[in-house]
Amino acid sequence: MINQFNSTALTIMGTAEKLFALKGYHAVSIREISKGAAVNISAVSYYFGSKENLLKALFGERIKRYEMDQNCKLSTNTGPVQSLRNFINAMVHNFFLRPYFTNICLQLLLLDSGNSAMDAVHVLDQKNEQWLADIIFKGQHEGFFKSNLMPSMLYSSMKGIITDAISRVSLQQIPDDGFISNPHPLVARISNDMEKFILSLVSKNELG
Repeated sequence: MINQFNSTALTIMGTAEKLFALKGYHAVSIREISKGAAVNISAVSYYFGSKENLLKALFGERIKRYEMDQNCKLSTNTGPVQSLRNFINAMVHNFFLRPYFTNICLQLLLLDSGNSAMDAVHVLDQKNEQWLADIIFKGQHEGFFKSNLMPSMLYSSMKGIITDAISRVSLQQIPDDGFISNPHPLVARISNDMEKFILSLVSKNELG
């Protein structure tokens, strides 16, 4: 498996991502992926070696993009309330940016949680939870947030709300680039609703 991905490798990953989401990882063959990507079956082996390595490469690439986007959205130096809003907005948008990938993660969590490709997701979860904990701690220190908060439970609630919303989206109606060029109308509504909900849980006083 090679580490740098050219256009052919990225096409194979994109095709595999869609097929894994629609049919399930274990139900999709290398032959089916190569046919969907319009490449020779040997190209999949050349770039990735195996279906398992292809899945790992897909996870690595998607999570790298997720972290880059998350870091960009959260890099501004703002107060804890706005930082929490930014965190929620970034989390919602990143989950919806690649709904196929999110669906694969949900499938593996339910049916194959021991798959090594999920290791990167668990690491990302830990980073996000720590990021949220830092925001909450700062808000508590500055007197904006309640003292009896558990960031881990807040983070789990956020993930639950988002994954429930994504589960209601028909994968067959998703464009080939996910929702990158055409954001789903649910995104803004879920982001706004979750922002209000989470802020109502953590804030000492009512916030506008």
